[in-house]
Amino acid sequence: MLTGKPPFTGSLPEVVALHLRGAPAPLSHLRPGLPEVLQRLVMACLAKEPSRRPASAGDLYQSLLRVSLQEADVES
Repeated sequence: MLTGKPPFTGSLPEVVALHLRGAPAPLSHLRPGLPEVLQRLVMACLAKEPSRRPASAGDLYQSLLRVSLQEADVES
């Protein structure tokens, strides 16, 4: 949603293969100017290894709150 594009595109077999073996393009290539901390969080959500992803929706929510607070500090 942040880039307006899915992480992988192509035919169904191509998307499945990319999902299993490929890495999504860095968000900065698709939407320059996104805060680095938000880019890292999104990429963590897309990690293949479950242990590298947020453990729960609550953890993701807390991380998003921290991103929001960091951005508010930058703007003031």
